[in-house]
Amino acid sequence: MSKTPLTAEEITELNRLSALVDDENHYRLLDVGRNSESSIVQQAYYKLSRKWHPDAFFRREVGEFAPIIDKIFMGLTEAYQVLGDPKKKQAYDRKHTPTVASPIVQETSSKTTNTRTSRHRKGRRRRERERQRSQQDAPDQPRESIKERLRRQRTKQIIGQVSSSIEEQKQKAHESFEQGMSDYREGRVMQAATALHFACELDPENQQYQEHFRVIRKEARALKAAEFIAAAENAESFSNYGRAIEQYRKAVSYECEAAAPYARLAYLVSKLDPDPREIIHLLQIAVQKDPENAEYHCLLGEAYFRQGMSLNAKREFQAALGIQKNYQRAVEGLSVL
Repeated sequence: MSKTPLTAEEITELNRLSALVDDENHYRLLDVGRNSESSIVQQAYYKLSRKWHPDAFFRREVGEFAPIIDKIFMGLTEAYQVLGDPKKKQAYDRKHTPTVASPIVQETSSKTTNTRTSRHRKGRRRRERERQRSQQDAPDQPRESIKERLRRQRTKQIIGQVSSSIEEQKQKAHESFEQGMSDYREGRVMQAATALHFACELDPENQQYQEHFRVIRKEARALKAAEFIAAAENAESFSNYGRAIEQYRKAVSYECEAAAPYARLAYLVSKLDPDPREIIHLLQIAVQKDPENAEYHCLLGEAYFRQGMSLNAKREFQAALGIQKNYQRAVEGLSVL
C-alpha cells in the first residue's frame, strides 16, 4: 500500500511550528494567551499533540520531515509542561517579557521624525538656491574645466590605488597559499588550514585555493574532533562526566565522521542533563553514520519510547533485529511496547 505524501499546507504548518519550537515561543506554539487558565492550556495541548504525534504520520510519506515532526511533538510537550506549571510559567514569563512601546514614546518619536523631515526639506531648498546663484554669478567655462580636470585626476589616482591594492592582496594570498601547502607537506595540518583560509579570504575567486582548502580543512577538523574525543574519554575514565559532556559536544560540533561520540554524548546527557530533543537528535545522527549498528538503533528506540513515540520505537527495534537476529536488547524493547 502506497503512503500518502504530506500536503503543501501541512509542510507550511510544519515549518511554522518548527520555527516556534526553535524560538521557544510556547504561547504561539500552543495558540493560547498569556493569561489563559491551565484548563485551556491543557485542552490546546491535547488537541495539538494528537494532531502532530509522530504515530499519526505512520502511514504517511514524511521523508525529510520525520525529525521535524518529532521535534514539534516534543516542543508541544515541553510548552505544556512549562505553561501548565505555575512556577515554571512564572519563570518563563520573566524570561520572555513582551516589549510594547508606550503611546507617549510613539507620539514623541512621531514628532521628532516630523521635525527632522521639515528640517531636511528646508536644508534642501537652501542648498538648491545657493547652487542656482553660484551658477548664475560664476564664469562657467574656466571654473568647470578646472573642476573636471581635478575630478579626472582624482579618479585616476583612486583607480591606480585600487589596482595596486588588488595586486598586493593577490601576492599576499599566493604567499599564504604556498606557506599552507608547505605546512601540510610537513604534517602541520592545523597551521596549513589556517594559512589556506587566509589565502581564500584574500583571493576568493581563486578555485585552486578553494579546492585545497576544502580538503585540508576537512582533515584539520577531523584531527581537532579526535583531540576532543580523546579528552572526553580521559574525563570519563576519571568519572568527570560534566567535563566529558563538554568535550564530546565540542567534538560533534566539528561534524566528526565516527558515530560513537554522538551515541556516547546522548548516553551521558540522558544520565546527567536529560534533554529529550538533544538525545534523539544525537542518536539519529549516530544511526545515520553507522546504520548497521544494532545497538544504536536500540538506543534510539528506547529514547522514542520514553517520549511516547511507540511506532518510531518499534521501527528502530525491528531495524536492530534486521541487522542482528535475536538481538536481546531489541527483543526486550519490542516486548514492552
